[in-house]
Amino acid sequence: MLSKIEEVLIRDFNACDRCLKRFVKNPDKTYLLKAKENRRRCKLCNGLLSERNLLKAVLNKLRGYSIRTFNVGVRVPQSLQSLENKISLDYGLIDYVPLRKAIKERVAKYVKHKLNLRMQEPADISIILDLSENINSVIVSERKAVYRLNFIKNAGAKVLAAKCDVCGGHGCSVCEWTGKKNDGSFEAYLLYDVPKLLKASKPDIIWPIKDMPELSFSGIGFPVYVIFDTIKERTRAPFLIDFNFDKDIKIVSFYEVKTHLSLNKPFLLSGTVCIEFKEGCDDEKMKTIKHLSKIRLKGKNGIKVWDKSFTVKSISIKGKACCFECKYESGINFYNLFNIRETPKDKEILNKPFKKGEVKSFTLELYNINLPD
Repeated sequence: MLSKIEEVLIRDFNACDRCLKRFVKNPDKTYLLKAKENRRRCKLCNGLLSERNLLKAVLNKLRGYSIRTFNVGVRVPQSLQSLENKISLDYGLIDYVPLRKAIKERVAKYVKHKLNLRMQEPADISIILDLSENINSVIVSERKAVYRLNFIKNAGAKVLAAKCDVCGGHGCSVCEWTGKKNDGSFEAYLLYDVPKLLKASKPDIIWPIKDMPELSFSGIGFPVYVIFDTIKERTRAPFLIDFNFDKDIKIVSFYEVKTHLSLNKPFLLSGTVCIEFKEGCDDEKMKTIKHLSKIRLKGKNGIKVWDKSFTVKSISIKGKACCFECKYESGINFYNLFNIRETPKDKEILNKPFKKGEVKSFTLELYNINLPD
């Protein structure tokens, strides 16, 4: 029976040796040698399984990419799919290899060998081979790249970029549609310089907590997420980033996030808070700080009490300042809590612990941010 199928495939369809192996397990060597002569005129694959130019086209598309993983998708002519379905039904073949799968395996093997990449899902890039009727194209689709960047900074460092003077932050050709000036700030570095280094699109930037210039970050650094729709220098990205941005800001780490971002959940921070008073720090002020645990806000729907995680570990006096080590939840706004800045228009702090004008200055140094990816 095997020889009959082999004879039919070669006689009626000019089957090549690769297609013969698709339909027949361990075909006779005599038939394989004969079928090898049909590689260019095989009616079962139209020569696609022997097309070297297709493999070269895939390789050319991947030049310039720095990636680790890939996957392959294939579209084949409907006429060839119908033909192999008919043959399988006519001869009761249930264990043959579809043409789409055979091409996919051939391309994957070639890419692995030439570029030393891994095939997996999800992948850095997807290679789409459109070989349907009268079409022969190779498309590369890039997966979004999400990088987490931790940075430390001194108080007063220029982190956020100013709005573009021309468009007022809406985006225009002058600001390359970012809405921000290229003004030497840290945000401008992320928007203008980093995409050039990584051969990437302009990123979306997520600041888990809006930066305030009075704050300083030390230790493991403060997180910010940079998201690129397209990127070529993916795996070499950490080596291309300037970890010493300037004297006031330094990048501590830069790595790709593989999992879903959990930014909608509160996270814990540890740091040192120093509040300098005009009249100095005393026992009464230290006692007030120790008992801080709730923030009561009066909003549109009445008074709301936030039961936030806030723990004072230790407290000391430094000159005219009360300084304390603390752990607190991300929702706590120290500026409102200590009456240092104006509150939002629709809110009013009801239990401000200190009198207006009593606080002279305020510093917060963060050294540990518990924000798992």
